[in-house]
Amino acid sequence: MEVTLKDIEQIDARSQLIIDVRSPKEYEEFHIPEAINIPIFSDEERAKIGTIYKRVGEEDAKELGLQLFAPKLPGFYKQLRDLLIETAKNEVLFYCARGGMRSRSFVVTMAMMGLPCTQLRGGIRAFRQEIIAKLKKQENRSRSFIVLNGYTGSRKTDLLQSLKKLGYPVLDLEGLAGHRGSIFGQIGMKPNSQKTFEMLLVQELEKLKDAQYILIEGESKRIGKVVIPNFILQGKVVGEQILISYPLEKRVENIYTIYDPSKYKTNIDEALGHLEKRLNQPIREKILSAKQNGDYKLIYKILMADYYDQRYEYQIQQMKNKQHVIEMSSLNEGLEKLTQFLTTQLKKTS
Repeated sequence: MEVTLKDIEQIDARSQLIIDVRSPKEYEEFHIPEAINIPIFSDEERAKIGTIYKRVGEEDAKELGLQLFAPKLPGFYKQLRDLLIETAKNEVLFYCARGGMRSRSFVVTMAMMGLPCTQLRGGIRAFRQEIIAKLKKQENRSRSFIVLNGYTGSRKTDLLQSLKKLGYPVLDLEGLAGHRGSIFGQIGMKPNSQKTFEMLLVQELEKLKDAQYILIEGESKRIGKVVIPNFILQGKVVGEQILISYPLEKRVENIYTIYDPSKYKTNIDEALGHLEKRLNQPIREKILSAKQNGDYKLIYKILMADYYDQRYEYQIQQMKNKQHVIEMSSLNEGLEKLTQFLTTQLKKTS
């Protein structure tokens, strides 16, 4: 049976029910936006088939795949039929890793049952290549960055998110990464893979293509396991620098709110265990004492004053005469001063 193939530029979530037939683990790492995961094989089944393919051969792997796939067909058909009715979509677009056997077998079988099915040419791999090509184009685009710097807990992310709500051109790199950057950074968040990060990054940069400047936070090269592209890092270095100055006690309160031990104690203790290896003996002893007393605010204060602030101090001094300092005692005060600064900058460059 001939299968109707669709190319990347023909993806249309408004009219198509997009179905990712790969395993849940593959889907979680990276998938087309609005795609629904209906896996032909579970993670365990896929691993088993892969093992048979490597150790025995292709035919045996195909036979096992068929044995696992066939009993699921009635359920797949009912699920797809109900989804088409529920979503009022015109057709089903299936994809797998490379546009191969998994999605093709699904398309052929469901088409025989009368469902309007198509297959994505090249699968998720073709979609990924499209993202890489778009990211490459972004590298060559001229843009200016305004960079928010500050010690840990200075509410830089809160300021950026507030500015974004007001319509300012903000690129929230931590939000795209699903990680806050420190060893505690994934607590309360769902980290994204490099592939998903780059897809979201391209989407945001395309939205900001006409912006006179882009506001970002002064990140290091990595946010968790995600690597920031060099053109953003280079733009950060030459960009306009702003230092957010926020009192230590308020920074402690902010970090305590984010990493609340009543919600995340196990995760916090695990992160502290990893971090303690990097700390000197006096700091470790102070943290241990605070931990025994259940005083996590004190733990955060010790880490900021004796560890994180010390590490950041050199970077602050390097930019001492190159950055505009905004002192704030509240988020609203900082937001007001930031908007005033940005208005002044726009007047200078216009």
